[in-house]
Amino acid sequence: MVLSSICLAISVIMPYVFHFAGPQSGTMFLLLFLGIAISAFIVPIKYTILIAILAPVINHLVSGMPPVLIIYFMIVEIVSYGMILSILNKKINSFISIGLALVLSRLVYIFTILIFTNIFNLSLPFASLPILLSSIITSLPGIIMQILIVPVIYKAYSKTNLIH
Repeated sequence: MVLSSICLAISVIMPYVFHFAGPQSGTMFLLLFLGIAISAFIVPIKYTILIAILAPVINHLVSGMPPVLIIYFMIVEIVSYGMILSILNKKINSFISIGLALVLSRLVYIFTILIFTNIFNLSLPFASLPILLSSIITSLPGIIMQILIVPVIYKAYSKTNLIH
């Protein structure tokens, strides 16, 4: 439970700190995802899912980001990221599992928005397919950062013998 709290804190503190760099820093560096990625390696999947639900909500309450229009879609995306990564990291290389989980969860985000807007016949400013697909390109620095950093954090942590 302590490890889960640390991962949640990372997902709350990092975006808050980086939002001072500009509103696009969250979209570009996927800092909300960092604690979820770490948790997928070190805590049971049920805690990773809980962190993935709480992190965007707490961030919204603290900083107003992510905005209300996006938060529900982000929760679906981040929960899918945590679940996919929790499963993949046990089966394939951690670098590949992180990249694959990020891209797959981003696709879940895109499809969730498209399905929701079509079912309810809504016109959201960010809901066009080109804009949504460009979100994958925009988030490439964050994808690369997590692919490089999270396995290193996990390897350093696993050397502490605190993993059960």
